[in-house]
Amino acid sequence: MGPDGIVALKLARTPQERQHLQAEGALLSQLQHPYIVRHLRHDPRGYWLATALVSGQPLDRWAKGRPMRARMAMLAALVEGLAYLHERGIRHGDLKPDNVLVDDTDTPCLIDLSPSTSGGSLGYAAPEQLLGEPVGLATDVYALGCLAYQLLTDQPPFSATDRNALMWMPVNTLPLPPSSLTPGIPQRLEAAVMDCLTRTPAQRPTDLHALALTLQDGLDSPTARPVLGMLGVRRLLRRRLIEALEGHCPMITVLGAPRSGRGTLIEEVLQAAAREGMTVLRPTPQAAAAAVLGPLSARPFALRLEASAPHTAALCAAILSSQPAGITLVRSEVPLAALPREGWVRPTKLDESDIAGMLASANQSPSFASDVHRITGGHPGVVRDYILQRGLPSDLSPQQRVLLSAVTTGSRTLYVLAMRLGLGEHELLDLAEPLLERGLLEERDGGRALVAVLPRPSRR
Repeated sequence: MGPDGIVALKLARTPQERQHLQAEGALLSQLQHPYIVRHLRHDPRGYWLATALVSGQPLDRWAKGRPMRARMAMLAALVEGLAYLHERGIRHGDLKPDNVLVDDTDTPCLIDLSPSTSGGSLGYAAPEQLLGEPVGLATDVYALGCLAYQLLTDQPPFSATDRNALMWMPVNTLPLPPSSLTPGIPQRLEAAVMDCLTRTPAQRPTDLHALALTLQDGLDSPTARPVLGMLGVRRLLRRRLIEALEGHCPMITVLGAPRSGRGTLIEEVLQAAAREGMTVLRPTPQAAAAAVLGPLSARPFALRLEASAPHTAALCAAILSSQPAGITLVRSEVPLAALPREGWVRPTKLDESDIAGMLASANQSPSFASDVHRITGGHPGVVRDYILQRGLPSDLSPQQRVLLSAVTTGSRTLYVLAMRLGLGEHELLDLAEPLLERGLLEERDGGRALVAVLPRPSRR
């Protein structure tokens, strides 16, 4: 208790803490904003700092159970407070949930400015902080992206119990898109958050007022198309992309049958490369090799190639010879002897939880995940085609679901199906008729058998 009533008092115990409090007190005394803790008094020598007592919850605890619109409104307010600091050339230095308190009126307050230090907090520290490189306002934007990611998914972009892992991950890989964890996130929101989390500081947003508007208006944008499953392969590809940013030249052959998920894996890497400011090239099969090679030496690149294209062999040979900084991704059905074997990767199948997430993002019932898994075998491209092109009607009865599952691996006679479902053949036909009309079943052997129908392959 002091002349200003009940206050929050910070005391310094070491010379380093005194230096920190001296800098924080001098800065806060110049600031006045509804979303930044109010300075009251401070010792010019840095022994103590008194600020207004903020009664509220840390941001992550406040967010529990809150709808997305309330979370994004809170985040937009927080961004405006950070913009106020940045317009004055001031870096907060340690953005994390504990340093954003939200009071009973849902008003956020930034506390514990640390502009004179470069450490940050693990889980929210930018790659340049962890590497001991120069920090700036963009370092705050990265931490802001971590907070936004946590509000979208209820977890930070990188989480681990091991301190060394938290120091390694932001430097050596990139976060998953939020829609991979929480399907249904609006596309503009996801793009804005991922822009904040680029490894390259110069690629992060600088206009925070525009970012605040996006966080509020982006809720009404179309849903982002989630990429689910295949986590091990995706993690490996993100690490290879980081290697390209650091000046190396990884060459990856993504192997698999059509609709196995090869294109999805490659496109996720190319989108991440574009966010990092890399040159992204998707040459047509008719493009001349010389025209493709030209832009590769200007800055780090991400190049997508088709194994069947006539220029691919010559391009890969030239890249392997000159080793420019960039990542080359070749989509192929079979291993190519001319490409490095250590660069071969294969998509993995989706499990039922991945499929449930895809169904939810397509506004279909996740309860059909088991059925879709049986029908598609978990092949990512087939699953996506089935859900988006065909889908399972939400009004299927339990018996219709059993019938559909019984004929996913091949045709079955009416007699066998009737026995399995405990029905007469006429009752079975009555059950099957809606599925036949919707194109989920087809008759075989002159109407004496039924089989499930897979969607037609999509063109790529």
